[in-house]
Formats: sequence, structure tokens, C-alpha cells
Amino acid sequence: MDNVGEYLKKLRGEKSLGQVEIMTGITKSYLSKVERGERGVPSPKVLEKLAKAYNVDYDDLLAKVGYADLDPELLTIRRAAKKMNPEQKQKMMEIFKKSFSEFFPEEDE
Repeated sequence: MDNVGEYLKKLRGEKSLGQVEIMTGITKSYLSKVERGERGVPSPKVLEKLAKAYNVDYDDLLAKVGYADLDPELLTIRRAAKKMNPEQKQKMMEIFKKSFSEFFPEEDE
């Protein structure tokens, strides 16, 4: 993405920088510099906080700002896994391991 700051400002919407600072612990001074393009792309940890504050998907935000080049299929799996309970995640992993065993080497005992 060419202008990460403008994109983050758009996501912020009507929230003030002070409100975002309270929600995330990220200083409004830093956020202002990012939005004006005076700082580089924020770290994944900062983007995770902003994603929560702006109510957007973290993986989508990472991909949008150029941090992660995630395949659409991987994003779909990650979104589904976030909604699953531990038993469902375990079943999903069993299916993956059974169906794609060549990608899951045996763990050392």
C-alpha cells in the first residue's frame, strides 16, 4: 500500500487520536506522525491494537498495509479458526494432518 497513514486515518473515522490513545495505549503523537506519513508502517503489535480499536480484521489489516502477503485461502482458514472452540480446532488439525500428511512431519517423541 502506498499510503498506510491515510488508510489508517480513514479506518479511524470519527474517533479522535486521544480516544484511540486511550483504547490502545499508543500515543496520539505517534499515531499522528504515522497518519501524516512521517513514520513508517507500524509494527504488527501496534497494528493488532489498532485493528481492535477500529473493529477491523487483524489479518486483513496486515495484508492491506503490506506486512503479510496472505493467500485468500489462508485468511479464510485463519478467520474460521478464530471462531472455533478448542475441540473444533483439534478436529480441524486432525483433518489437515490426515488429508495432507506430507506437510505435517511426525513429531519427535
